[in-house]
Amino acid sequence: MTGGNGPLSILRFADAQSLGVVHLPGPRGGICLDSPPDVASHVRAFTLLKASALASAATARLLRDMAAR
Repeated sequence: MTGGNGPLSILRFADAQSLGVVHLPGPRGGICLDSPPDVASHVRAFTLLKASALASAATARLLRDMAAR
């Protein structure tokens, strides 16, 4: 997967599922990826990340517990 650690933006179109763009910011403006395999790879990674994230309340609880240590 292109990229690394850091933010990214994924733009997809409901009426044209085969179209999409991924923007990876960088010091000179970043890069845009528009090939279907690149977009699909980043969408898949984001989907997996969302699935493994804690719920908002659990995140707040974790942060409070960490701050109390």
